Amino acid sequence: MQEEELDVELLERANKSLRHAQQTQRMVEYRQEKKLKRIQLKQKVEELAQLRDALADASRRLPMTRLPWRDVAKALQEQRDEVESDKRTLERYLKEQRRLLHDMQQWVAVQLSLQASPHAGVPTWRNVSLLANPVSRRLGKEWILKHMYLNTDRVFQQYGFPPPNLQVDVKKELRFEFDDEGYVILFKEQLHSVKGSLQRQVSQFYHTLLSLQCMVVFYSPALSMVIEEVDGFTRQYAFVTPRGEFVNVLVGEFHSSNRCVIVGQEIQSDDSVADYYRHHQRNRTFWFDIYTVPDGLRTRDIKLHSHPFVLGGSNLDRIQDAGDFGLNLSDCPTHLHDIRLHMWAQRILDMKIADYRKPKQTPPPTT
Repeated sequence: MQEEELDVELLERANKSLRHAQQTQRMVEYRQEKKLKRIQLKQKVEELAQLRDALADASRRLPMTRLPWRDVAKALQEQRDEVESDKRTLERYLKEQRRLLHDMQQWVAVQLSLQASPHAGVPTWRNVSLLANPVSRRLGKEWILKHMYLNTDRVFQQYGFPPPNLQVDVKKELRFEFDDEGYVILFKEQLHSVKGSLQRQVSQFYHTLLSLQCMVVFYSPALSMVIEEVDGFTRQYAFVTPRGEFVNVLVGEFHSSNRCVIVGQEIQSDDSVADYYRHHQRNRTFWFDIYTVPDGLRTRDIKLHSHPFVLGGSNLDRIQDAGDFGLNLSDCPTHLHDIRLHMWAQRILDMKIADYRKPKQTPPPTT
């Protein structure tokens, strides 16, 4: 019994000693924490004192007087002038956009109102006007050329070309289609296994763009250009021939991974050069399609050209017409005019194509 009482007493003394030791440890930690906080507060006081001194020094350097009312008024006026200038700029921009919208609405309405074709079997002479406004003009060019490009395969199919996957040649053909209104010249050809690079073919095409592709017999690089515009994938060239024909051709170039399509359209009405339409002109449209194939290139070609006419007037007679090809029909019976013109045009085209396909030492320059 006495031993049990002794053990209890020892446990109580040990517990009391443990609590005392724990309290002592807590007090030590508390004093250390208080000491650390005092150090931190002292550092903070020093930082704030430095900041106070810096602010006081800066305030002493600031001018103690207010801005003169004239300076305030001038600043407000400058701000107002800037706002009014921005307003005028936005108003001009809005006016330009409204004019552009009006122009394009009228332009598209004219394009859609044109007849699908002057008569069966003859191409659609459409999409042939451009406005003078630079933005409207650029949109018009893109619309005309993209419309032609998207119809490339349909046009070749329409004129009897085989499907693109058939690697065959289509014999060169030049055909005149006469009617009461005049005539249309159709040229078509497909060549397989053409040697050379795609880029060389493109360069050669542009090298002969105005002489061969547009069939302008009397074209010379020395002729002065009325229009010479190159913008992105579009080109436009306009000039007057020595025979007085006004040529105004718009060209677009479209590339894909293994193909290049070049399309062209004569512009019948161009607001930027309206005075030149007193000269006679012709309808022209063409598609030139180049594919890469395993053994070289394949090219497809369609050209369509019309008789000469004066915008808003009448057609030129056959004798004047033949003169554009360098042919004199004055001593030829009237009933043979069309036959002679056809034969002569065939001869001229054959000569130009033969010259075009002569082996060349260096690639021709691009027009």
